Amino acid sequence: MTNSIFNPSPCPSCEASGVIWNPTPTLSPTLVQPSGIIIAMGSNLGDAHWGNPATIVATCLRLMPSYGLTVVRHSRLLVTAHVPDPKLDNPNPNPDPANAFPDYHNAVVEVMTALSAADLMTLLHEIERDFGRTRPWFHAPRTLDLDLLVWNGQVSAPGGWPILPHPALYERPFIQTLLQDMMASGTKVGQGDGLASSEQGNWREVV
Repeated sequence: MTNSIFNPSPCPSCEASGVIWNPTPTLSPTLVQPSGIIIAMGSNLGDAHWGNPATIVATCLRLMPSYGLTVVRHSRLLVTAHVPDPKLDNPNPNPDPANAFPDYHNAVVEVMTALSAADLMTLLHEIERDFGRTRPWFHAPRTLDLDLLVWNGQVSAPGGWPILPHPALYERPFIQTLLQDMMASGTKVGQGDGLASSEQGNWREVV
């Protein structure tokens, strides 16, 4: 990373520092229970204006203050293969067996904001639209995906919106790895680069 912002790299090579690569997100790291306001960021679809997925995630992070969100700290970028869930994923109307769903570029970021959880979710959806996200089918590739993982320890009532904590916090191992990467370093924005949190053998840092 440079100046606490990702150093995005062209994909699929991802040959830049600050990028972690995991082709099969099947690890079960020790669960991290984050506090504060944590947002998961992801992209697996490039855009003519915004660039490739790595650049989109980095640009979104850089522009968060313009949306009134104060960035406290963030993880490095993590690349994961899309693993379809037959209960959730609708068939791709134009399947490409070689690469029906492109790899995801993921990160987590801690922010400060005076917005309520519901108002923050509304803002996150606005940011997604600003970055060209469309929803042609459920779990379709997207230019930008922003999920509110936790909001100051709030737990949603049954049927409440948004759902807090987000189910991804416990269902997606790579989210835990990103949280470890962000929290283990203790690095705040403006204080330099974070430390690697890739002790498991299946995760490798691309340098």
